Amino acid sequence: MRNYLILAIFCATLFSCTPDVLKNDDLIAYAPRKASVVIKVDDLKDYNTAIAENEFISKLNGTKLTEFLNGHLRISEAIKPKGTTLISYVKLGRNEYDISLITKNYSGITTVDSSQTAQITPTIQKIGAGDDEYFTAVVQDIFISSTSKLLIENAQRQAAAALAPDPNFKKAYITASSFADASALVNGKEAAALFRYVFPNSEQRPLQNSFDWSVADLNITNTGITLNGVLLTDATTTQKLHVFNGTTPVNNMFAKVTPLSATHTVALSIDDITEVRKNAIRQTKQTMADFDTAIDSLMTTLDEVALITLKKGEVFTAHTTDAARTTDFLPAAIKASTFRQVQLYTIDVTDASDLGNAFAKAYTNLKLDITPTYFCILEDFYVFAANQESLEAIIANYQNKSTLALYEPYTNANASLSSAATWSSVWQNSVENLSASLSEDDAKKLKDADFTGYPFALLQAVQDDGFMHLNGVLSKNEVQNENGAIAQVASIKLSADIASAPQLVKNHRTKGADIVVQDVDHNLYLISNSGKILWQKPLLNRIIGKIEQVDLYNNGRLQLAFTTPDGFHILDRDGNTVKPFPIKKEKDITVPVSIFDYENKSDYRFVVVQGDQVTMYDKLGNVVKGFTFTKAGNTILHAPKHLRILNKDYITITEAGGQLRILNRVGKDRIEVKQRIDFGDNTIHKVGDLFTTYDANGNSINVNTSGKFSKQETVLSPPFKMAISGKTTASLTENKLAINGKIKKLDYGSYTAPVIFTVAKKDYISITNTESSEVFVFDTSGALLPNFPIYGTSSISLDHLERNKSLGFVTQGDAKTILIYKMN
Repeated sequence: MRNYLILAIFCATLFSCTPDVLKNDDLIAYAPRKASVVIKVDDLKDYNTAIAENEFISKLNGTKLTEFLNGHLRISEAIKPKGTTLISYVKLGRNEYDISLITKNYSGITTVDSSQTAQITPTIQKIGAGDDEYFTAVVQDIFISSTSKLLIENAQRQAAAALAPDPNFKKAYITASSFADASALVNGKEAAALFRYVFPNSEQRPLQNSFDWSVADLNITNTGITLNGVLLTDATTTQKLHVFNGTTPVNNMFAKVTPLSATHTVALSIDDITEVRKNAIRQTKQTMADFDTAIDSLMTTLDEVALITLKKGEVFTAHTTDAARTTDFLPAAIKASTFRQVQLYTIDVTDASDLGNAFAKAYTNLKLDITPTYFCILEDFYVFAANQESLEAIIANYQNKSTLALYEPYTNANASLSSAATWSSVWQNSVENLSASLSEDDAKKLKDADFTGYPFALLQAVQDDGFMHLNGVLSKNEVQNENGAIAQVASIKLSADIASAPQLVKNHRTKGADIVVQDVDHNLYLISNSGKILWQKPLLNRIIGKIEQVDLYNNGRLQLAFTTPDGFHILDRDGNTVKPFPIKKEKDITVPVSIFDYENKSDYRFVVVQGDQVTMYDKLGNVVKGFTFTKAGNTILHAPKHLRILNKDYITITEAGGQLRILNRVGKDRIEVKQRIDFGDNTIHKVGDLFTTYDANGNSINVNTSGKFSKQETVLSPPFKMAISGKTTASLTENKLAINGKIKKLDYGSYTAPVIFTVAKKDYISITNTESSEVFVFDTSGALLPNFPIYGTSSISLDHLERNKSLGFVTQGDAKTILIYKMN
């Protein structure tokens, strides 16, 4: 049943608007017997307008889906029906669908000029030529237009023989509401082939032998699609959905543990699994023994199971009504480890295989293929997975409150559905997720699509007496002030411990972000924003400070620039060394590389410091001989900085003896500062037209462009940690965080220094309590952002993970693990 929701989206897009009382029951007698889909509309013009103006459908333009939806246009452009019209889709060729339009005939129904028509049989006309040709005929008082002459001939034969429509098709047709905008009838026997046509690369075949006929009354607006209908099954067949007959759905709980990052979730909520088994026995004419499993007693303690698909694998969740009995009926398990204070258990491989097979046999509609080697318990949920990483992802998002149940766009959409459904599916609308099911050509057409306004599509089936209600919704997220839910996108485990906090860098290809990080074995990694390790490069030493990015060739392609004690390095996007770099040094480099681009023209100057020695290089790796400042009076404490104040360039050098040197471009003293400064860990910043810092005692130090020096006491007391960026200042003293003068008291702990991130002209301030493993992010007013703190053990790096989309950040988890979060 997985991926069934894709079809729901597909079906939902086939309908249009304008309610009217059904007047033409006789139309169905002319519908093709093997139609995959029949659409009933009461106003063809409104139907075409609805398709054209729906925002979600327009995002899929050019794909097989929209080509299919618009296939009727050439046979309907010159037709003006009055009242109900049926549009039928029939698979005649291997990969092609022919279309028939059926409506009540009247004089003047078509506006086609006689010069464009040709009488090819006494009753059938051909219109147009080549790829634009189609056929029309009047059969009794019914007008038929079709892309296929054969379909018209079949309709004529049906009328002549007075063949009655398929009884279940007629039942479904009669079920359609007279007040619906439009209705779509889907043939369960033919729909699987249609699904494969539109979604050829989907790994699942959700419509194979699932139902007999379905009918859905729909409403399409510019920003949404809703459907309500029924699914009809045939008790004499082995159709999958019939096994739920006689069961009662229970309240759905799966959203409590389903991460926002899940690509697809499907759940079964059943009051009595034994009734499902009885139906299966009747269908297959087998015996109870054929359906016995090793977990029969276990299943009696469960009222809902769900299969959650994550990017790293699948997890299987089971909601228990009696936790003690559920634990008793599970195979013997041992405590493996803990993750964020949650106990993880392992099951012997043989027992896990048997358990997985038993779950798969019991819940065939979920298409389970998991060997549940690991499991944990979250409230009333047992969560099973084949690997520990998937289990950790569930735990992390659950603790971070990044689940569907707490996400307003999901709860708003879900509010229009039943709170108790037998079968439920939630599909994540993303380019990556949708493209995976489409053909290669169609996937390319979605490359630049943006589905952020439509995060989910929801579908559910609710068992009733002899049939199932079908409900679905695909609606635009109209929430203006979202709750800032934070989803863990990925968890990446390195082969060795992490040496320093991971860092986001720009990806010039996607305009989003990637992650760079180094482990204690000196391997440098580049990791995608989805958690894929793109490359790993061994280095001889640990990187000093941050990795910077440059555009050496001024062509938009970015390189990574950094220093290690033994040299200055530049690597390209693929991890290859850019010649003539690296520049090797015999004496250790002691601070991060400084990169100056005076005119913002990529005419870089690279400043490398070795203790008290300074060397400036150009972008070709040559020493800039015109730069005369080659040796300081003492060890240089921080990377030299380039500041521009009042259209003049200044280079600041901080020395261990307290000397502040302010130079011009060629390394000559531009401003003389006579006073000594106890810099501590604090470097020089530009604030307005002043050179600003704080000394080790917390005093505010300012120097103007004339060299005037001022020193003021502040409330800061050592040891304190400081960050300054533009107009934003943040300081941390013990448990007091001050942001632009506003003080916020935190719990006592061991905090990293504040870091200020500027994204889309807004500043964010972050600190991490490494004792409690909590990451905090504040705005410039000192307010903690919603849903923080979040689990993390290092300082973070924050930016747009994807181009101009939601914010995200990267931090460290355990000693070897990197965590990527997305802020919605």
